Amino acid sequence: MGSDFKHRSAWLFLKNKHKWTNPQSTNAKRYHFRVIDEDSEHFGDDALPRPPGLQRLAKSQRSGSNSTASSCSNPIAYQEFMAIQYNLDRKAKMQVIEQESEDRRRLIQSQKIAEDMEVLQINTRGMDPADAAIINAQKARIRLAYPPPTN
Repeated sequence: MGSDFKHRSAWLFLKNKHKWTNPQSTNAKRYHFRVIDEDSEHFGDDALPRPPGLQRLAKSQRSGSNSTASSCSNPIAYQEFMAIQYNLDRKAKMQVIEQESEDRRRLIQSQKIAEDMEVLQINTRGMDPADAAIINAQKARIRLAYPPPTN
């Protein structure tokens, strides 16, 4: 405890706050539990007093580590639960991956269609006849790939 307090500005701000100046809060017992007896009006005049050892028995049972959610209580059921949870997580991830790949496939397909439509818009007038023949062959291939809708 021989080191200096490093947050002096915080202490200068907090030292006059209620939490640090209230003597009742600092002197109060923090771990004091009150036992409240049951009202006799709930049980009538024939209520029996609680046996002296019964309260301690209930407290000792409460403080035990026999939690039902503990993995140690039934390791086989826990392993089965974890296997089911793993399968559910895996299925959810696979669905996400499938959806992303389908979206990517659609995007690539739409980009290819856009490129093909740009080729169809190329004007071959004034072009070298060899280049125009190549462009016209591409246009013919594209027109075969995308037939016009029939109504």
